[in-house]
Amino acid sequence: GAELLRVLRILALEGLGVVLVLHDLNLAALCDRVVLLHNGRITASGAPSAVLEPDILEAAYGAGLERVVLSSGRVVG
Repeated sequence: GAELLRVLRILALEGLGVVLVLHDLNLAALCDRVVLLHNGRITASGAPSAVLEPDILEAAYGAGLERVVLSSGRVVG
């Protein structure tokens, strides 16, 4: 997953438009921009650090979530 994102990032830097549909929030956290959909509507949009907040995700998923930031800076949850 992460390796594919690295390849897609290189292509994007070369000028190719890249749009992904992901259900893995850990992979979404590696993207430049995230659009969160809930019931077919945009719930939040922006940088992963802004969109992948526990309160926003809890409202969309209806479950308690926790965000953990590793010492490397990578966010998992």
